[in-house]
Amino acid sequence: MRAGRRVALAACAAVVLAACLGVSWYFLPGPKGCVGPGSFVPSGPFAQFHCDSGAVDIFGAGVFTLFQTLVMALGIGTAALLWSRAIMPSLRAGSLGLGIAALALVVAITLPSPVVGAAPSVPCSTPGPNGAVSGSCATGPAPTDRRTADRGLVLIAGAVAVALGVWRDSRSLEVVS
Repeated sequence: MRAGRRVALAACAAVVLAACLGVSWYFLPGPKGCVGPGSFVPSGPFAQFHCDSGAVDIFGAGVFTLFQTLVMALGIGTAALLWSRAIMPSLRAGSLGLGIAALALVVAITLPSPVVGAAPSVPCSTPGPNGAVSGSCATGPAPTDRRTADRGLVLIAGAVAVALGVWRDSRSLEVVS
């Protein structure tokens, strides 16, 4: 593959990524707010708060709708595929695997996780009348991320996609030679 074609593939990858992210952020409808008369549903003597914003928790906690997420995922995967084809044009399945791995990496990084940890065991005191703080704070154990295993599995799936793609390319090169 000529150098000009490789540069064009890399430029197309940047355009695809920017277009997909821009369309999903600025033109597609985002999650709706949960404020207003439709948010409260009367049930018995008490009104319950009920709202479905339409958001999914993949690229952040309730930030994007499913359609926005799919458009962004398509842009990320396609851009990574095009960039890897520009860098390694002979590896077709490997490029596809790298596109999947790039998407897996983005999902693993942006996967929302509630930070779980104990509250401070001794609360902090407020300043006294002269400005001095009386008392001290004692914090509990450090917060933990419960989705570390989920993130690891997503990254392993991306690595498996790359390995399968490279294996497929090596098999096709053996058949040709």
